Amino acid sequence: MLEVCSLSVWHGRVQAVRQASLKVEPGEIVALLGANGAGKSSLLWAIAGGIRSVEGQVRLDGQELTRLPPERIAALGVALVPEGRQLFGTMSVRDNLLLGAYLPLCRHKANLLRPLPLVRASALVQARLSAVLSLFPALSQRQEQLAQSLSGGEQQMLAIGRALMAQPRVLLLDEPSVGLAPELVRTLLRLLQQLRQEGLAILLVEQEVHGALPIASRAYIMETGRIVAEGTPAQLMQSAALRQAYLGLS
Repeated sequence: MLEVCSLSVWHGRVQAVRQASLKVEPGEIVALLGANGAGKSSLLWAIAGGIRSVEGQVRLDGQELTRLPPERIAALGVALVPEGRQLFGTMSVRDNLLLGAYLPLCRHKANLLRPLPLVRASALVQARLSAVLSLFPALSQRQEQLAQSLSGGEQQMLAIGRALMAQPRVLLLDEPSVGLAPELVRTLLRLLQQLRQEGLAILLVEQEVHGALPIASRAYIMETGRIVAEGTPAQLMQSAALRQAYLGLS
């Protein structure tokens, strides 16, 4: 479904990603592992259209995404949950979720976003909101609460829920376990497995190897902007050199 081919990414004159290639199929969790500064976040932002200084190709079901604006990429089915969540803290939980539903309620005509008729849009939003809140019962009880008043775990749930409101086909997750207690991390990983079973394609950026590898179908390892290894979790774990050099495991 998602295919990245020889993608290079720049921040000004600094090259953050060098000729990276990967793919994610429907119903698959693919882990992207590496240390801080390896280029993982830059790769995700480039896929989502948030970085424009790129070379190479990003395709979704064969359609070229590389030169499209980020709102068009999102409307086609790519949703990013950024590191740090980046919620609208002074808005309610409900309003944060509703913002996630905006792009799927628009048609693209002549390169402009045109909202669907109000009655149809309202029905679609309510159905999607009910589905997302059923995944996150804690949020259902806090819909009128300000996002900034939630706990760290609840904020992460809200960030993922906002992305799911867009009805994505591909979900990009950037370090979702950062700052969470171990039990919340396990809850998050169970949720990702559930979403995978529903056919969602998930690209998961993580430093927490012990959490990411057990649920991943395949994994890529990045170092200094390059993908240096790929394979199934079993294949990566069988290599002593990879375990020690890139996974931090003895």
